[in-house]
Amino acid sequence: MERPNIVLIITDQQRWDMMSCAGNKYLRTPHMDYLAKNGLRFQNAYCSNPVCAPSRFGILTGKMPGEVNFRSDYDRNIRITSDILDNGIAKKLREEGGYDTVYAGKDGLRGLRVTDLGFNVISSEGRDKTADTCRDYILNSEKPFFMVASFLNPHDICYMAIYDFIDHMGEEKKSFLPPGQEYERIEQIKSHKDEIGEDIFYTDICPPLPDNYLPQNDEPEMIERLLKQRYFRYMARTTYTDEQWRMHRYVYAKLTEAVDSQIGVLIKALQEKGIEKNTVILFTGDHGDMDASHKMEHKSALYEEAMRIPFVISDPNAKRVGVCNDLVSNGLDIYPTICDYAGVEVPKNLKGMSLKPLLDGKDIEKREYLKVESEIGDAVVTPDYKYVLYFDGANREQLYDLNRSPWEMCNDALDPYYQTVLEKMRTLFKEAVKNQ
Repeated sequence: MERPNIVLIITDQQRWDMMSCAGNKYLRTPHMDYLAKNGLRFQNAYCSNPVCAPSRFGILTGKMPGEVNFRSDYDRNIRITSDILDNGIAKKLREEGGYDTVYAGKDGLRGLRVTDLGFNVISSEGRDKTADTCRDYILNSEKPFFMVASFLNPHDICYMAIYDFIDHMGEEKKSFLPPGQEYERIEQIKSHKDEIGEDIFYTDICPPLPDNYLPQNDEPEMIERLLKQRYFRYMARTTYTDEQWRMHRYVYAKLTEAVDSQIGVLIKALQEKGIEKNTVILFTGDHGDMDASHKMEHKSALYEEAMRIPFVISDPNAKRVGVCNDLVSNGLDIYPTICDYAGVEVPKNLKGMSLKPLLDGKDIEKREYLKVESEIGDAVVTPDYKYVLYFDGANREQLYDLNRSPWEMCNDALDPYYQTVLEKMRTLFKEAVKNQ
């Protein structure tokens, strides 16, 4: 294969199981499924931080956001170092690989701009206009390119509870009220219930409540604090009915289908241009959404629903396709993987690894653990367990057996059976903190 075009697709707030190829029967994502069919879908992929800006920082720099004091969308004391700017991923591919480097859609890096990393911004809208701009760029491309297509949805699910409780939020109303099209789209989706009929809608179409619908036993105090930071989140937990939570899940599914359609525009353009067979596509989400699990919506929590993300590498020359169960991080591994495909040197100070050898049919060193950060604590994940240490509050130390109890309904740190595992996870946690 000639030097490939490289496309990185990032969706916003899409959790790992929001694809029909992942077994979800309540939505249809034919274009995401198409990418997965032609490459590797990483079943155990995690973000660096389950909130937008820090996660995107990780994806585009290959660094843990905590390294630069970046833990939430509202951090203002971010330390952008010279090596981050000198090794901007787009700058590197342009100068060392001869690529045209373009960025379309949501930026949202706060103290860092994508132009600082060497991108030429061709769109900043994130929905249909961005999809169309990507199509036009592809159809008129004349040299190898590296494109980031950063789509806004299914992030609009954030606004469902905001609008439902906007009258209760006081000054938050000014901070969270979006322009209006989000509300119109949500209301249009909700109207499907009346068009179909309530009985049929809830019996045959609307997703059921999740298995971990109820709050966790021995729930960390920091979770309640997180909910009360934004009152609409606390109101959703304490006042939403079962039917309202199910409607939330339905809207989330439809918003995911909407972004799948936008991805389809991009794929079709590659086919029309005749360059699909020389284009590698990496597809991921920046973080997930709780979507009724533990009676929560939104992100930021250190539960699987917020931390695990879709991650697919579609390589037309892949020797290995299907599902991979290796423990991977989109925040650490995407940067070196892109460098590997582009044939440029990976910066030596990055802690991630290229995943390209897996698609070439080779083995790579398997991780023992991954670290995930948040504004309320940190987690260490292994293939079998997750250890979480929140910064403060009761029940701040949590251990979950991800095989026996994947729904995280109880704290195994309190179980005498798990004390050996607990000590091992504490050791890994200290190692992860030390190595940052």
